[in-house]
Amino acid sequence: MLAHLFDYIVNWSNDPLGKVHVYLAVFALILGPIVFFSSKGTKIHRVLGFAFLISMLSVNISALLKYDLTGHFNLFHFAAIFSLMTIVPAYLAIVWAIKTRKIKYFILHGHLMAWSYYGLVMALIAEVTTRAVPYLLHGEGGWQRFSMALSVFMLISGLLSYQLINRGISRWYSKSPQTQ
Repeated sequence: MLAHLFDYIVNWSNDPLGKVHVYLAVFALILGPIVFFSSKGTKIHRVLGFAFLISMLSVNISALLKYDLTGHFNLFHFAAIFSLMTIVPAYLAIVWAIKTRKIKYFILHGHLMAWSYYGLVMALIAEVTTRAVPYLLHGEGGWQRFSMALSVFMLISGLLSYQLINRGISRWYSKSPQTQ
């Protein structure tokens, strides 16, 4: 199983930009939960969080530069822009939080980072779907079927994740030594 996954990752793309994209995405997928569950405000959290930020920025920029799936702007490019709209404000929120010591910015940072990771997981699911179920994407109405299936999945999983993220972020940041 792991050998098959490794082969998939290594052979995902033939071009260097595609390889960088997938390697950094896998790195961010692994790093995200480590950062999320680490003690907030610690040096390890800050260093790993910055590594997550850089990897996510790189993943999104590389996604915006790739057009080999359809030859033009598509749903994945829109998702990369949306991801940038969570990761960049998340970084700015923590800068403001540290500067002002206001809990609302720490909480905003946590929410945006959690949703950034959620988007990364959704991108993984979308990528696997396009490779594992190619008939969903190709042919007459393929993008509509794919977009609808992914949207329904994201809506359901997003609603289920909302409570967990909302509850967890508030609890973790209210106990953080940095906000005391």
